[in-house]
Amino acid sequence: MKVKSYYPVLASWIITLLFCGTNMGVRFYGFPKWMDLSNLSELATVFFGLIILGGPILSLLWGVGGLIENKEKKDFIIALVLSVLWFLPFLIVFALGLS
Repeated sequence: MKVKSYYPVLASWIITLLFCGTNMGVRFYGFPKWMDLSNLSELATVFFGLIILGGPILSLLWGVGGLIENKEKKDFIIALVLSVLWFLPFLIVFALGLS
């Protein structure tokens, strides 16, 4: 199996949704208990935090590097779009001074 450039950002999207669905007060209806990440140890939380923050950055750099090397591959464009969409809410919050 070949690893695509958008896999890290997909992992960060999934883990972000799991944390937001359990930790941040937004409760999904019928959310499975085994997927609840709010009761993890501190080490596991740091590990998932690194994936959440590092995934989009890795995909962004991988996508830019891939587009410089080969402009015909579509997975680099997917990686860039998903990374930018992941960072966009944070940029809007900081630009509006809502943080």
